[in-house]
Amino acid sequence: MPETKPKAPLTPEELRWRAAARDPDKAKRNLKLQYILLGCAIAASIGWGIYLFRTDVISRSDWLGALGIALSLVSILLGIVNNRRILVGKRPWGDL
Repeated sequence: MPETKPKAPLTPEELRWRAAARDPDKAKRNLKLQYILLGCAIAASIGWGIYLFRTDVISRSDWLGALGIALSLVSILLGIVNNRRILVGKRPWGDL
C-alpha cells in the first residue's frame, strides 16, 4: 500500500488566490467573455469548414488548423463549465 503524505496547510498567498479564483462576480464576467469567444470560435470553425469544402486538395496543414480550432472549442467549453460550476457553488473540475 503506497504511503500518502499529509497535505500541508495552505499559505496565505494560496488562500488569497483560491478566494479570487472562486469569486462569483469574476466568474460572471469571465462567463460573458467566454460566450463571446465561443461565438468567434464557432464562426471560425464554420469558415474553416467552408474553406476545406471549397479547396480541391486538402493538405496536412489544413487538418492541423481544423484540429487547432476544435481543441480551442473544447478549451472554451471547459472554461464555461468551470465558471458555471463556480456560480452554483461547486468546485471547478481542475481543483481536485
